[in-house]
Amino acid sequence: MKLEQDVDAFVQAPVGRYVVGSGWLHFCATPRLWGAVLWGRAELQNLTSLFDLVERTLQQTSEHVSLLDIRGLEHVDLAGFGWIGHFMAKHRATLASRVIRHAVLRAEGALGAVVSGSYEIFAAPYPVSLFTDVGEALSWLDGELDGPTRESVTVLCDSPARVPGFLTELHAALAADLDNAELARTAAQLGISARTLQRRLQELGTSFRAELDITRIREGQRRMLHSDSPLTQIAIDLGFSSLQNFSRQFRRVAGESPSAWRQRVQRTGELDAGTRMALEQVRREP
Repeated sequence: MKLEQDVDAFVQAPVGRYVVGSGWLHFCATPRLWGAVLWGRAELQNLTSLFDLVERTLQQTSEHVSLLDIRGLEHVDLAGFGWIGHFMAKHRATLASRVIRHAVLRAEGALGAVVSGSYEIFAAPYPVSLFTDVGEALSWLDGELDGPTRESVTVLCDSPARVPGFLTELHAALAADLDNAELARTAAQLGISARTLQRRLQELGTSFRAELDITRIREGQRRMLHSDSPLTQIAIDLGFSSLQNFSRQFRRVAGESPSAWRQRVQRTGELDAGTRMALEQVRREP
């Protein structure tokens, strides 16, 4: 498939093309197969730009199958989650008449479960099935899809799915020097310019400040797991201005308060795969 730089041109002639936004891409492999890929942090602004485009193209489609790849997704804010429901409610009749089947390539852990479960919450007006493999998803959507098209879609999906690898490198660099982390210093550690770092983060729908806060929260989780330090002490040690600020950022990253998270993990000993992998990136020393 060919990258189309102009959104309006894509809307006019979408077949065999894809367009990229901040943290997403939207493609039309064939008139019968459409799809979208999300990665990074799906904030409301990013999702509205994607769904505005989907709304424009939906009016021009005939019956088709669709694929949504969220394997590279790291976060969806509550406002963004609500926007999904708003879109489905607004276009329910059109979606019911145009979409034959919808496949979701899901992320791991709680985030994947929440986003995937949204189709039941919002009562999707078409059959939905969850997958972890692109090939299996494409076979379910269209068993007669030709080889070149399957390969093209697979490559398109797998490339953004690897984008968070950059965030993993960033988090590791931040964690290694958390007390002195700042934009130019971290960019130099990654071997890129500060401007390039800012641009790449913007493309992922996030910012240096947001990723620094995530790294600090992950380090806070590690300390909560391996020590009995009071939450206030952990918050101050990690550079948060107050326990309230720490709690607000913690809830944004983990989806619950620090005290609730600590109690649950200490009680059950369970960590989702995404959190476990993230904690492996933070510092080991107390």
